[in-house]
Amino acid sequence: MNEEFSIGRQIGLIAGLRWRLALNSTRSTQAKFELAAKILLAVLGAVVVLGGGFGLGAAAYFAVLKRPQLLTVLFMIVFVIWQFMSLLIGALSSEFDFRNLLRFPLRFPAFFIISLAYGLFDFPAVMALVWLVCIGTGIGVAQPALLPWTIVILTTFAAVNLLLNRTVFSWIERLLAQRRTREKFFIVFIVAALSLQFVGIAAERWGKQMLPYLQALKPLLQALPPGIAGLGMEGLARATPLYSGTREAATSLLCLAAYAAGFGLILRRRLLSQYRGEELGESAKPEAVDRAALSAASAASSTSIFSFLPGPVAAMLEKELRYMVRNGPLLMTLVIPPVMVLFFSMTWTNPKHTPGFLQRTPDMMFPSSVGYALLVLAPFALNSFAYDSRGIQLLLAAPVRFREILLGKNLALGGTIFAEGLAIWGLVALLREPPRMATVAATLCMLLFSIFMNFIAGNVLSLRAPRAFDFGNFRQKQSPITVVAVLGIQLFLVILSVGVFIAGRWLESMWITAGIFLVLAVAAMPVYSAVLDYCSGLALRRRETLTAELCK
Repeated sequence: MNEEFSIGRQIGLIAGLRWRLALNSTRSTQAKFELAAKILLAVLGAVVVLGGGFGLGAAAYFAVLKRPQLLTVLFMIVFVIWQFMSLLIGALSSEFDFRNLLRFPLRFPAFFIISLAYGLFDFPAVMALVWLVCIGTGIGVAQPALLPWTIVILTTFAAVNLLLNRTVFSWIERLLAQRRTREKFFIVFIVAALSLQFVGIAAERWGKQMLPYLQALKPLLQALPPGIAGLGMEGLARATPLYSGTREAATSLLCLAAYAAGFGLILRRRLLSQYRGEELGESAKPEAVDRAALSAASAASSTSIFSFLPGPVAAMLEKELRYMVRNGPLLMTLVIPPVMVLFFSMTWTNPKHTPGFLQRTPDMMFPSSVGYALLVLAPFALNSFAYDSRGIQLLLAAPVRFREILLGKNLALGGTIFAEGLAIWGLVALLREPPRMATVAATLCMLLFSIFMNFIAGNVLSLRAPRAFDFGNFRQKQSPITVVAVLGIQLFLVILSVGVFIAGRWLESMWITAGIFLVLAVAAMPVYSAVLDYCSGLALRRRETLTAELCK
């Protein structure tokens, strides 16, 4: 076989191409800021990974010496993190499309290996691999004689996880290729995520009754890869001069190898379909236009309920609300905070022995629920032009200042957040008891101040780090700068808000809390107005960048 057509040479060329693309993408100033944000996120992730790895390594050391049956639990933790966290990140973010590699004359083995290698560099995969190394280190320190078997079993277990992860993700990729399937998947995902919030309540109330059923599931869990790996290592850890435990270890290794072979064959079939040119796109059937209905709708929309606002602001506000109605993922997001009120109402208690302002009084349920809603919805302000796409060209060409455009967008999102707050107030009053007027005033003033702060930062970031989103698609890729900004802003607001509410509880007057937030909100108003003026000029200076980024 010629050198230029070898599999290793093809993989090296693809890796070199990706490396050059990564280097070339950091030439602009914004790209350098994004690189710095990625490095910061990587540092935070490293702290989480190393902290968890240290804990798992210590647990493995203790398990080998005292309770070997706990090794299965450690393998289950790694398995769940690798599979479900990868699925969560992959389903909610835009990933690299491997079909783009087929533009090059790749052989199928090279295509298969690149797909596996890509799975190794996912954050959940890196975290799980580091944790496996820590678990192996803990086992080796506890009993050095187990180290050879430990390396073999952990390596095979990692291969099973990698193959299973890429298999599941490849089929999820196929399911999410069509918009209707994506929307159904998103609904199921949201329902499942919300249902998990009630697992703790069910375990607390009916845990004893469910214990026999959970015991019946134990054989099933032991037949899964983490259970098999745990049983093999448990047999080795219980070794005595008369019992080596190698039989259990060998059986575990063979079962894991069988799992790996099965997942590998399924993945090969899926990737082979992609390699042969499978088309996953979708095309909409053209529909006839009802011109009479269109004329009636235009006539009805000519009289806007926002006529009291300046024309450009009212038009932008109405446009944003119309966009919101046809945005399925956003509408589902709006459902999350009211549902969480039901969860809070079932778990919110008032411990009699909890001192002072640490009490979970029913009166604090309303501000806590509103704060949760703010954490869910406020990040949308940091990428205001996500759904405008090529419409940004019309906004840049329109004879209006970007101050009016951003003001209309801010009014739409701010009004939505306040509507969520009113809905939460109604649910709290219905499920528990109406909060006191002072608490309502303090919460609304806190909400007003937090919205201003998010809009001040969000308007600038929307022009500095825009990212285009697709309607009906919840798999979006946020800018790293936006991710860091969301974390920083929300952390600052949470610390400040909690501190002010604690001060109000300590002083036994929520009206003081309301007054503090009202003063902060009034102080933020001129800053917000100045930022709007600044953004009018910033949009003109960055019109080429905005067009290039949003019109992709």
